[in-house]
Amino acid sequence: MADVHLNPEVYPDPEKWDPSRYLAEKAEDHKTKFGFIGWGAGRHPCLGMRFAKLEQNIILAFFLANFDFALSDKHGNKMEGVPKSDFNTFAATKPKDKIYVKYSVRG
Repeated sequence: MADVHLNPEVYPDPEKWDPSRYLAEKAEDHKTKFGFIGWGAGRHPCLGMRFAKLEQNIILAFFLANFDFALSDKHGNKMEGVPKSDFNTFAATKPKDKIYVKYSVRG
């Protein structure tokens, strides 16, 4: 995987944390076939995938158990309803509008 993920011809600064490299404006991962190989791709899926998913679930459970939260606008006012989203069943997409979460520690 390092052959692709650390290739400076595909990713100009491969060691830098830059999630924007996958946005449509840059699309660095589309410069070559298989420019990004995620957890489950290829012949040998990531060995840490199960542990990482477990960690994500523990973090979410901790958040849900210890915080009260609600969707809000950028000024902290509680939002009613669900934000508009493109429910494309073939890919995860970002919501069209920014979403904010107001939270407080449970007492």
